[in-house]
Amino acid sequence: MTASHPDGDALRHLSDALAVSELLDDLSDRLLGHFVQAVRDAGAAWAEIGRSMGVTRQAAQKRFAARPGDVAALAGVDDR
Repeated sequence: MTASHPDGDALRHLSDALAVSELLDDLSDRLLGHFVQAVRDAGAAWAEIGRSMGVTRQAAQKRFAARPGDVAALAGVDDR
């Protein structure tokens, strides 16, 4: 963070770090989503996925299952 703003103050560095952190969170979610979809396509149950991730079946399904609005958005359809 200090390399991009070497003369910046600590608050500027914190702001930069937050922006990078948000990008990494998004990337992490996409990465996990990719592999969750792969194991779902291979036939894994939500209970197996949850167990593998250290969460309940419900938590895994809530986080990664496609919702109708998500599917419509991917298809370019307005679901309202």
